[in-house]
Amino acid sequence: MNSPIFLDFEASSMQGFPVQVAYGSSEDNVKTFEIKPLEVWQKDTYLWDYNAESMHGLYLDYLKQHGIDAISVAEKFSEDLKGQTVYADSNMDLNWLFMLLDDCAEITRHNYPMPAFQLISELYEALDFSDSQILKSYLLARQKFKSNGLSHHKANNDVLMHIWQWNLLRKSVY
Repeated sequence: MNSPIFLDFEASSMQGFPVQVAYGSSEDNVKTFEIKPLEVWQKDTYLWDYNAESMHGLYLDYLKQHGIDAISVAEKFSEDLKGQTVYADSNMDLNWLFMLLDDCAEITRHNYPMPAFQLISELYEALDFSDSQILKSYLLARQKFKSNGLSHHKANNDVLMHIWQWNLLRKSVY
């Protein structure tokens, strides 16, 4: 099996809109986009949670000024991942993926193909990794994560964590 493509989003709140997306299958090909919010996402102030902001460190004013246009992100994402399967650790990532692609499609009247989506836990189950293999690989990947000074709630960091765990699992089997 080729290395899976891992996906992670950071969002303005649990019910909010995507503010950062990262995806990749190896350490050298992780792509990360900080997303400039669409106007439609900014109409309801409840969609922005300052607790989420403090976790991921992405401020609304910063995203408005320096974020990449959401439509450009949707185009690049669709181009890169058309016909692929992406793996994430939460169904919330699927919600934010739908929001990004569907809201951009509504604005542009262009279809942004949705990659297939699967939870990482389902991938590991399908490949018959044992609970002990999964736990051991997680702990070792987490150790590398911490030794590199990385923190969670950054989409690119979380994708790296998934890649490292996958690489450890793959080595434990082959």
